Amino acid sequence: MRLVLNRTINLLIISTSLTLIAISAIGGVLNFTPVPFWDMINGYLDFYVKVSTGDWSAWWRPHNEHRVIISRVLFWLDITIFDGHIWFLIICNYICVFLSAVVFYKYLKESNISTEKSTKLILGIFFSAWLFSWSQQENLTWGFQSQFFLAQLIPLLAYYLLYKSTLPYAGSAKYFIWSCLTGIAAIGTMANGIMTLPLMVTYAIILRQGWKRITTLAVLSMLAITLYFYDYPPPPTAQF
Repeated sequence: MRLVLNRTINLLIISTSLTLIAISAIGGVLNFTPVPFWDMINGYLDFYVKVSTGDWSAWWRPHNEHRVIISRVLFWLDITIFDGHIWFLIICNYICVFLSAVVFYKYLKESNISTEKSTKLILGIFFSAWLFSWSQQENLTWGFQSQFFLAQLIPLLAYYLLYKSTLPYAGSAKYFIWSCLTGIAAIGTMANGIMTLPLMVTYAIILRQGWKRITTLAVLSMLAITLYFYDYPPPPTAQF
């Protein structure tokens, strides 16, 4: 009886989660618009105009207080390759959410929350539906919002790679290199990305990863923060 009940509950969780993901996908199609609006006027169109006229500093120039470099790569690709139809950016939003779900599932697999693979799979599907929740439809359906997903995805990936580098098997050192590169990339998401490397230093100290790795992460942290705030103009004051 208990086995039947567990299977029924699992089936209900899976079907509900897949339904929520489907609703999110359908909602993205139904709410799609190729018309840039709000921050896309200056952060998307004006950025491309500046770059196309030789102003390469536009890549690094802050949007408000954020240096959204990775998102600007997507903006540039959308206009240059896909003629600015914006659907590419919407797809990128959904891909970022999907990759976030994959990273969460990786965390689940490495955790000791349960010894049964099926339980972790069920939880992974549930968290995927949570991440795809239509409650954040403005982020999903707005082509300018990739940085909001990247600001969570890239730091989470950096911490996961740093964890993998602590495991005792051959080749684990390569994960440390990738975690450092991912930590650096985090500063190109949003302003909070500058905290990724300092938190990695704390994590490395807690795990006693050795002075070489801790020093490397500390130096990278200082360099990343210094670079981020070099010639940093104060964000414009909001007008109400």
